[in-house]
Amino acid sequence: KLKYDKPRNKIASRSGKKAGREHLRQALCEGFFCNVARRCSTFGKGFRTMDGHGTTVFIHPSSTLFGCEDQLDWIIFNDIICTSKIYVKTVCPIRYEWIKDLMPRLHEANAYILSGWTREDQLSEENTKSFAACSETNKDKECPGTAQGDHLSLAKRSTSDTIEAARQRYLERKRVRSSLYD
Repeated sequence: KLKYDKPRNKIASRSGKKAGREHLRQALCEGFFCNVARRCSTFGKGFRTMDGHGTTVFIHPSSTLFGCEDQLDWIIFNDIICTSKIYVKTVCPIRYEWIKDLMPRLHEANAYILSGWTREDQLSEENTKSFAACSETNKDKECPGTAQGDHLSLAKRSTSDTIEAARQRYLERKRVRSSLYD
């Protein structure tokens, strides 16, 4: 006969299955925080890794979360498959709150500015509410990302000056290489 024992962890038994799953996902975040990726709308259904390289990855079609990319903001993954695209398998959705203490500088970075988004792209994304809240609460102060406090250049990064400077650097490298082989 099977004997029913009381669960040893009273907290988990009280909070139910959903809370148990969340505790499990939080534990996975502790171990796999280096395999965290954030949704990046500029690449369709892609995610950007937060390991310092910012590699764009996609959820593999065999994953159960494939097709749900629009509903996921943050994921952790275990397997990487490199084909014509970089795919991740064994994917688990997570919450930012679970990893912000594990990655101290992660919450300071503005992924929109780092990925070259224009202000219009940012506003069309989820930031519309935060810009409105900032400008409403700080009417007399400048809010970053708003028209009055936007000190960042939101123009195209490929101006004629930067293109010409890059061209000059290329020609200089080419000249040095050709002189080495002569």
